[in-house]
Amino acid sequence: MKVYPTLYNRLATIFAHRILNRIQKELYSTYIKQSQELNYVKGKIDIKTMIKHPWKPTLTCQYDNFTQDIEDNQILLWTIYIISRQQICQANTRILIRKVYHALQGYVTLSPVTANDCINRKCNRLNEDYHGLHSLCRFFLENTIPSHDKGNYNSLPFLVDMNQLYEKFVAAWLIQHLPPHLGIKTQHRVEYDSFSFKIDLIIYNKETQENLYVLDTKYKTKIKTSDIEQIIAYTFQQNCNHAIIIEPTNNKPINAKINNMSIRSLNFSLDKDIEVSGNKFLQQLITLNSVQIT
Repeated sequence: MKVYPTLYNRLATIFAHRILNRIQKELYSTYIKQSQELNYVKGKIDIKTMIKHPWKPTLTCQYDNFTQDIEDNQILLWTIYIISRQQICQANTRILIRKVYHALQGYVTLSPVTANDCINRKCNRLNEDYHGLHSLCRFFLENTIPSHDKGNYNSLPFLVDMNQLYEKFVAAWLIQHLPPHLGIKTQHRVEYDSFSFKIDLIIYNKETQENLYVLDTKYKTKIKTSDIEQIIAYTFQQNCNHAIIIEPTNNKPINAKINNMSIRSLNFSLDKDIEVSGNKFLQQLITLNSVQIT
C-alpha cells in the first residue's frame, strides 16, 4: 500500500489528539493477575510454590492488580514510538507525537506489538473508543517498514537481495509512468531445449507488439564485461535494437553499437528525489527510440 506523506502526517495528528483526549479522561484500566514475592500477605498465598521452596523468607502471593499498563494501552504507546522514529511527519506533528509518547510513558510499559495484535480486540462501554484507536494503530504498523537505523530492540538478522529489490522497484515505477502506448514484461522467460533464462524487463509497443527495449537492472557500482555480453545476448534473442543496463550510479556510462544494436547504460538514482530521477531516466530511454512521451 502506498501511503503519501501528507496523508500519513494528517492521520498521525488525528491519532495523537485522540490519545491525548483519552489520557485527559483517563486511560482504560482493568484487573490483571499478578504473582509476586512479598514480605506481607496480599491476595492469595501460592501454597504450591512455597512448599517447593520452603527456605525462602518471602511469601509468594497471587493477586489482581488494577492497572493501566495493559496491552490495550501498550499498543498505543508502541505505535506512537514507531511513528516517532519515522521521518515522514512535519515538525509540528513530531512535537505532538513526542508529547503523547512522554504522556503515555508515565503509565504504560513500552512493549513491541504487531499489526495483528490490533485485530479483533474486545471492547466494552468503558473502552469502546479504543476500537478506532487500534484501527489507526493497525494502519501505522502495517505501513511502516524496517529501516537500517539503530534501534532499541534486538531483531533476527536478515539479508535483503538488493539486486532483486532494485529490479522490482524499477519495474513498478515504469508500470505507473510509461506512456499509454507502451507496455512492460517482467522476468520474461525464454525456453530452449536444454536450458532457459529470464530477462529482467522488456518494454514493447502495445499496438504492434514490437519489443523496443531490453533492460537489465544491475545494483552495483561497476559493470563487468559479462554483464554487457549478457544484455547483448538477451537483446539479440528478442530481435531488438536497444540494450539498456539500468544502474543506481553511472560513473562510467556505456555507449556502444554493434551493427544495428545500441548498448547503453542509464542511471536510475535512488539518492535523489525518486520522481525526478525516474522521469529523467524515462526521458533518456524514450528518446533512444525517437518516441516522445505523451
